[in-house]
Amino acid sequence: MKMENLKYVLKITIILIISQIGVAQNAAPIWDFMDENSGYTYIFEEFDKDKTYLTINKSTFPSPMYRNNMIIFDEDGYQLIYKEIAIDSFDIYWNESRYIASSNKIMLFGVATKKLPFSYLEYDHLVTMFVDEFGNYDQIKFTKLSSELGYRSIGYHFDGQNYKIVISSDFAFLDYPDIPEIYFETTFLDMTADGEVLNMEYLKSTEPSCQCILPSLIDDGYHCPGVTGYNLDQSMNIKGTEINRNGSTLAFELWASKFLVRINQRCFLWSNHTYLISNTSFGSFGSNVNNENVVVFNYTPKDYKLKKYYTTGFGRVAFLKYSMDISYDSTIYTGNNYLSLNNNFNEVITLAKLNKHLDKIWELKLTVEDKTHVVGGIKATSDTCFVIFGFRKNKGESDGVPFLMKFDKNGGIKSSLNDNAIQYVKSYPNPSSGPLTFDIKGIGNAEIRIFDVLGHNVYVQDVSQEGETSMDLSALSDGTYVYKIYQGSKEMGSGFWVKQ
Repeated sequence: MKMENLKYVLKITIILIISQIGVAQNAAPIWDFMDENSGYTYIFEEFDKDKTYLTINKSTFPSPMYRNNMIIFDEDGYQLIYKEIAIDSFDIYWNESRYIASSNKIMLFGVATKKLPFSYLEYDHLVTMFVDEFGNYDQIKFTKLSSELGYRSIGYHFDGQNYKIVISSDFAFLDYPDIPEIYFETTFLDMTADGEVLNMEYLKSTEPSCQCILPSLIDDGYHCPGVTGYNLDQSMNIKGTEINRNGSTLAFELWASKFLVRINQRCFLWSNHTYLISNTSFGSFGSNVNNENVVVFNYTPKDYKLKKYYTTGFGRVAFLKYSMDISYDSTIYTGNNYLSLNNNFNEVITLAKLNKHLDKIWELKLTVEDKTHVVGGIKATSDTCFVIFGFRKNKGESDGVPFLMKFDKNGGIKSSLNDNAIQYVKSYPNPSSGPLTFDIKGIGNAEIRIFDVLGHNVYVQDVSQEGETSMDLSALSDGTYVYKIYQGSKEMGSGFWVKQ
């Protein structure tokens, strides 16, 4: 039997098998996918062995609890399974995931609560669970945590045998305006590969929590970088802090403003000497890195110095959890989600690809007509593509539906649905000595305008059709410029270009 025919037979066989446990009613490609149920996508993970994918959507409809819905789909974007994860004794917020090649399962990490009526502020348990490619889930374990505020964020490192985990309260204190003091809660755990907790360290502090765990660059322990980072031993006991708040790379100059920072979202051991950390920082409030949104940068705890950083987009709304990921070819995907306060304008999703030195390969702007998004994260896939996920809503509405969009390695949208509604603008190279190309989709009869730092319109280019439009800006002086895409008087997208 030819390999192509065998693959087809195996796929049909899988669909027949899973029909016994719940097949989606609408088997449409979902690379630009919106679930019919209100809620948001907050987990995306890949089964590497058979190129299928898992998403978990959190319902916003209490029936009787806020359910988690599981979708499994194949590499072409066809739904195979749509299934509810129903655990009535707990409400669960899944937060992290890890693919395990030896068992071809995905391990999920979440926080949970038994308290009713449900409140997302009161997650006081760690929960772990395994899911296979047929949508079966098992080995569910709940661990009670010390908690006064409740937890929201989980970060982990797997050392080959055990998981080193940090669970933090994140911004929970902002939702308790009547508490007499502002403080954070953090729990560090040493846990086996099957979810048994070996050690737990609880910390209540006025210092902000850290959100990810990495092997230490100083000793044989671990490090949790943040505004005040923590050094830990092999069992996740706290040995000390990295530095005081006024000297930390991630700290704000003003302590009051520091509460507005999301300390860090994701981090990787990037070299023998540095970490790669995603962080969202409101620079206009007084960051010691004076940019509106710090997304990716190199950092080392040996001297607590920022080595190099990259900023993307504009405004102050980065992706909620996964604001960067590393592709299989060692490039970096990252992004920013700018939401206009004026509902007459579309929001702009900025996506970028960086090389290992944090130099930009490309950057694109994307919007969907009459819709806005809250992007939960960006994740790379094994085919060097990437996805973004979260929830999509109509302009002016508060509730939305889960969405997932896949892009190829060049930033092209791998979408089978709603192509006509999607608009994006990609510009490259940036910086450059003068050549600048725009790749524009979904915006006909547009106009590109280039502005200098004083707001003067220094160049105009008409765009009569979709695709690439190239221009030569070598006559302009070196410096930073703003480009804006207009359709009539309506601004459809914008960004920065550096002439050097």
